[in-house]
Amino acid sequence: MDDTEALEEQFPEMPELSTADTAEYAPVLDPAWKDNFPAEEIEKIKERSQRLVKKHDHLVATCVVMGAARQLYNLALVALDRDLRALGCTMEDGTFACITDSMQAASMEGYRRDHVLQKLQKYCLPFMMSELQREEEEVRRADRKAEQLAAEARKGVGIPVGFKLEATGTSTLGRDRTTLLVGPPRLVAHALSLATHAALLKPERSDYDPRVVVLRLAAEAFVNRDASKKATTNLNHLRVGVQQWMHKAESVKGWTKFLQPWLRRTYRNRVDLLVVDDLSMAQSPVLVGAPPHVTAAKSQHVLRRWADQHACAILAGLPLDIPVAEMTDETWRKLEVHTDVRVVATRPCEDQSKVQVCLFNPWREKEPWQVLSIVDPAILQ
Repeated sequence: MDDTEALEEQFPEMPELSTADTAEYAPVLDPAWKDNFPAEEIEKIKERSQRLVKKHDHLVATCVVMGAARQLYNLALVALDRDLRALGCTMEDGTFACITDSMQAASMEGYRRDHVLQKLQKYCLPFMMSELQREEEEVRRADRKAEQLAAEARKGVGIPVGFKLEATGTSTLGRDRTTLLVGPPRLVAHALSLATHAALLKPERSDYDPRVVVLRLAAEAFVNRDASKKATTNLNHLRVGVQQWMHKAESVKGWTKFLQPWLRRTYRNRVDLLVVDDLSMAQSPVLVGAPPHVTAAKSQHVLRRWADQHACAILAGLPLDIPVAEMTDETWRKLEVHTDVRVVATRPCEDQSKVQVCLFNPWREKEPWQVLSIVDPAILQ
């Protein structure tokens, strides 16, 4: 006699019940059943039970339903308590106990299988979907709150760029303003590369002072792997070709949507320093033939609003070889208010084979120039 036949002999034969029956045979578990067997017999019963369940798929399904039914009941208790509290009830007023006791009594009454199925379809499944959506929303809300707290903490941590904007300042950029470098294309590109390199050298000190993640919007065209496909992730330096980011900053919403697949590839899905090789290319020109600095000003407005939401510093370039005397119109003045504008230029140094690459404030010419590097002029050609 195998285990199945032995088990079947221990129970009386149960009558066949149809879905039309109003009552079901439901064995009642004795909570003290283990007291009826010696310890060694309990172990044999456990082993036999495990073999039977593993051997018969219908027993597996039955056990899963038993466990899921208890879990569903517990979920319903939690939801009932939550919803009653939202309606002003408390545990002390007896409402929870009354409803729970009533439902337990109702579950002991006669039922039909087709009615159980109808309840599962009409109430249980929608209830589970609603609870799952609620839980997912709570997780998203908690993640957003954690990210907001981390972003607030990061706002006070400057981005090292290796040079000073002012003689009395530090070699870091704040995350609350945009720095715009104006000058010949080669000089602007050189300064942006120096800053990018310095930022990437910063070590990670804590969750609130992590390594710097740099997203550079390059002026040249090259092929990036589609950010929506499988690609290298957890990057702290990502370059995007101009054909992919050009004219994407028409609005904050559009810019956010454009950046989402790229942020998924960065370390902790964020950007600390946004480097834009040519700010005038982020938006379409306002008018045909509009000066680059006019378009750059509009682009800055959109990027700055996005950056403020993400505790991100912006270092942008405007490759424009323009005399300082011509930087006087209203748009330049607005740029001066909302950004730290610096002109990149060269000047001779003691070693006549080298030149100094410097920054200066075009509206404060008496302030000393800040030296970025001393290089062979040939590399700037």
